[in-house]
Amino acid sequence: MHCPACDSPNSHIVRTRTLYGHVSRLRKCDACRHQWPTEETYSKESDNVAKSLMPTLRAMPWCTQKTPIVTPTVAPDCAIEGTMEELLRTYEATTLPNIKNTATHTAYAGAIKVLRQNFGARRYARFDAEAMAPGVLRPPELNQYLVDNSDRSNAAKKEISLLGRVFRLAKTHWGLTTFNPVDGIEYPSQPPRDAYIDDATFIKMYAAAGPVLRCMMDIASQTGARRGMILDIRVGDIQPDHLVIRVSKKKTRTGFEEVRYTLTPDLRDALNEALALRRAVPGAKALQPGDHLFATRNGLPYTGENFKRLWKTMRDKVGLASWSFTFHDIRAKAASDSDSDEAAQKLLVHADARITRRVYRRKSVVVQPLTAVTIHGRSPISSA
Repeated sequence: MHCPACDSPNSHIVRTRTLYGHVSRLRKCDACRHQWPTEETYSKESDNVAKSLMPTLRAMPWCTQKTPIVTPTVAPDCAIEGTMEELLRTYEATTLPNIKNTATHTAYAGAIKVLRQNFGARRYARFDAEAMAPGVLRPPELNQYLVDNSDRSNAAKKEISLLGRVFRLAKTHWGLTTFNPVDGIEYPSQPPRDAYIDDATFIKMYAAAGPVLRCMMDIASQTGARRGMILDIRVGDIQPDHLVIRVSKKKTRTGFEEVRYTLTPDLRDALNEALALRRAVPGAKALQPGDHLFATRNGLPYTGENFKRLWKTMRDKVGLASWSFTFHDIRAKAASDSDSDEAAQKLLVHADARITRRVYRRKSVVVQPLTAVTIHGRSPISSA
């Protein structure tokens, strides 16, 4: 079948649904990747004619079986029709390949794997009226899933959020359902992390870290920058009197905001040490402004996985549990060690000071007690 966009004859079927002699297919062009739906019909008479010709066709020389028959490992469309497996496969075929960010693509693929294990065999309601039918996936089950996975609440919330995205696509793009069970979800509230890293713990972790990780910890403790912001620093971001860090901001056109941090003596020393380590990488002595400040031995920029290995190695040397001290806690330490809420908000580039106070100001407040009440010029404690 020719593509209506580029007229290419090469296409493949993404999805097929059959109901009462009516066949609905979603096709995808191999040349321009355009997708279009087709509506087809078949009759029992033509089906009977095809069956009557099968013995004759099988006897033809070109139809002789040359290779052994292999049992397919993927269930046919009719076996998954109406189940969550159908929606997940459609998402993997139509939407997941269009996600360009490697980290996001990997995270979504992992979430789909978990969703398939837990809900793949469950049926979904095609209409709101079917939502109360036995065996149909409904909001109470998704709420219970969040409760049962409270020990990994962040990951469970992302999985249910992705499931809601799949249902929205099935409703507005694929035409498979009008009911979205995720719309009735109430995510359980989780108190923000309250772990404060004191100076003694920070020094102990700093001593066990390697040279590259020490520079990252120095920059994070002085600027409050996140891990991704530090890994994104380029050589050209280091100016004579300031350091440019791109702070993630989803509401801006570029997705980030450039913030300039004054080069204090401590911050300058950390950056000079990082530059010296960067020049020690083979083939990196002539650095360009666009080169990443932190690179591996192969000269490639540090990825999230590279950083996790550095952090785990350092944490194992000290003998701390995985969640007792995270790199993001250094951002909270920088905010907690600031002189005021306003200073912490400015350091972390928060639009709302309430987020700074609620999530990042973790240091215990020292309160000065009042003096004892005096009676006739004497304190009750001293008189006792």
